[in-house]
Amino acid sequence: MRDRADRVLAELPGCVLAWSDEFDGPAGSPPSPAAWWPQTGGHGWGNRELQYYTEATENASLDGAGHLVITADRALPQDRARQDGCEYTSARLTSKDRMPVRYGVVQARMQIPEGQGLWPAFWMMGQDFDEVGWPRCGEIDVMENFGQDPRMVHGAAHGPGYTGRDFTASHRTLTSLARGFHVYSVVWEPGRIRWYLDDRHYATVTPADLGGQPWVFDHDFFLLVNLALLHVLPMAQLAASRAPAADAAMAVFGRSGKQIILVISLVTVVSTINACLLVSSRILFALSRDGLLPRWMASVNSGGTPAGALLVGALISIVLVLSGSFETLIAIASVLYVAVYMSGFVALLVLRIRQPELRRPFKMWGYPWTSWGVLLASAVFLIASVISDLKHSLFTLGLIAISYPVYFFAVKRRTSRPGALPDRTGV
Repeated sequence: MRDRADRVLAELPGCVLAWSDEFDGPAGSPPSPAAWWPQTGGHGWGNRELQYYTEATENASLDGAGHLVITADRALPQDRARQDGCEYTSARLTSKDRMPVRYGVVQARMQIPEGQGLWPAFWMMGQDFDEVGWPRCGEIDVMENFGQDPRMVHGAAHGPGYTGRDFTASHRTLTSLARGFHVYSVVWEPGRIRWYLDDRHYATVTPADLGGQPWVFDHDFFLLVNLALLHVLPMAQLAASRAPAADAAMAVFGRSGKQIILVISLVTVVSTINACLLVSSRILFALSRDGLLPRWMASVNSGGTPAGALLVGALISIVLVLSGSFETLIAIASVLYVAVYMSGFVALLVLRIRQPELRRPFKMWGYPWTSWGVLLASAVFLIASVISDLKHSLFTLGLIAISYPVYFFAVKRRTSRPGALPDRTGV
């Protein structure tokens, strides 16, 4: 492992060791107070984190073998009242005001934990944090990992105007980073920062990458190392939930989050049901008008609604729901919706190509490129739907294939009857 670290050091010729901490004290002792001090608190730390950071050696201590061990543990019930009600304890160590850093190679040899909700990090913030605040002080994340994906390491630079994922780089490994020790490094120079995992360079940022936002990485920084805990719902729990989005929102935002998601979902469901009923009634109305279904389905009430077709569509939906096949219906409907949408754009393009002289009551912006773009996107979505749910997709495509000979048979039968309506070319 040492040779990998040396190869990173070689990226800065003339670089010499300025400081290191080998954590070589006795087992159970805290890290050197000359370089590190524990930050405490449990107010969420801006990320709705679950832990309370303590100064206890139960959460951060040396193991007697040259390692600093940070431990996250479930808080004792009797301690939660004085620990802001947090369910867990952990540690966050900082070198602020004790060990300033500016430029050079900053690296740590670490073995990260693995598990949903765990968020280990080794990072730096500007020494002027108390004066200018975050993000104006700047932040350089040497290593971040989210425990549910132990093969992925993240590096980031944050500053004014780029506080989110504007510049967050990631590198995926073939095996879990939690299986052993790895060296996480940044090579920090005036006007350039590079990220490394072991001796592999995976990201670079310069002022030119920030889109005109200020570069705030040319002053003293301090080090931080911590283990946070985040809200994560296991996939098994989400799969068993009747409202997974609502449960996820409740875990992150509390009960009010669940209520908001449920209200939005109900409004969306009502709108979707309304749209589905209108589509089915229009199709039944059109087929009835063309003589392929009973005439009474083409009747329209005084309000302009095809009442007969709407009633039949609603009754069919109710029967499908009561029969327990509503999930199958939704799966089929999603494929049909995209297929119908695609056929509409295909019809539009074919019509304009074959009969360009036809009057166009509405001209789509960017035609024909926008139509081709939507058609291509719909095709990609349809392919993805088929791949993700092959059973229902093939069943739906089979229904579409069968419907064509049935339709042509019905049309032929209609036109062969005395007094049959002529074909309509308009809509």
